Amino acid sequence: MKLSSIKQLKEVDIIVGIPSYNEADNIDYVVKQVDKGLSKYYPKLKSLIINVDNNSPDGTKKVFENTKTKSKKLYITTRPGIAGKGYNFFNLFKVAKELDAKLIIVVDADLKSITPMWIRDLGEPILKEKYDFITPIYARHEYDGSITNHICYPLFYGLLGKNIRQPIGGDFSMSGDLVKYLMQQKWIVTTKKYGIDIFLTSHAIFGNFKIGQTNLGAKIHKPSAPKLGPMFTQVVT
Repeated sequence: MKLSSIKQLKEVDIIVGIPSYNEADNIDYVVKQVDKGLSKYYPKLKSLIINVDNNSPDGTKKVFENTKTKSKKLYITTRPGIAGKGYNFFNLFKVAKELDAKLIIVVDADLKSITPMWIRDLGEPILKEKYDFITPIYARHEYDGSITNHICYPLFYGLLGKNIRQPIGGDFSMSGDLVKYLMQQKWIVTTKKYGIDIFLTSHAIFGNFKIGQTNLGAKIHKPSAPKLGPMFTQVVT
């Protein structure tokens, strides 16, 4: 599906966004698991899977578009030279707002542990229990998640009294109302990079939205160690 075809959709109930950069080796697996989840748990709702990409040179777009699904698919990319996870979220939210989606789920493109049940577990609290923002709880090794464990979680819990275990988990779900609110906020440079996850959680809190957590089990994906330097700076900023 082309970007010009968005208006033909009129309205979509569920959008699942998959932010990516050079994920040609794994994105087909994630798309298939997402599609199975949508087909099994929300067969009567209108769903759209969007790959929001950073103009990946490794063929991510081709793999995504060639992956067969029951749900409609859409590929969106930033301009050449524009890279950052937050840019992908911004593009995703623009489409979600235009299509007035009720539920927006975001999952990482490098996931190896995602199952169709993730779509149910992220979606049900928004659709049935009227939550606005759902963060993940993972079964993680005690030394995994250094930025989360030493900075983000202690600050949110200690200063705000919010026991949100994974405020930068990467896999979230949110209501259409929260997405519209987020698009009204100021997006600084680091928000459009790795600062996007903490941006979502912070504004969900200070906007007084209903926040919950869901247990997704183990998160198995590519190592984050090579990205920790810029990630630390951008999250803290």
